[in-house]
Amino acid sequence: MSLIFGHRGSSEIYPENTMLSFNKCVEEGGDGIEIDVWKSSDGHYVIIHDGTVDRTTNHTGNVSNYTLSQLINMDAGSWKGSEFANREDTKIPS
Repeated sequence: MSLIFGHRGSSEIYPENTMLSFNKCVEEGGDGIEIDVWKSSDGHYVIIHDGTVDRTTNHTGNVSNYTLSQLINMDAGSWKGSEFANREDTKIPS
């Protein structure tokens, strides 16, 4: 039996490590999702690939320099396309 894992969700089409990407992976038949986890400055865990928010959000700096509240309110979709900007399902998940 083969298993299919989505790398950061369905990240070829959708913004990686967002609920949109995870949900699309499941809809497309994925058996699992590979994710990366980082800790916020106030000790909460968030799902984001890089140790910084530079590449996949509208902010810059280390994940560990932001609180959970700051991180989950960042736009993590617009870098992939304007259709993904400022959506609830393209925020950084916790």
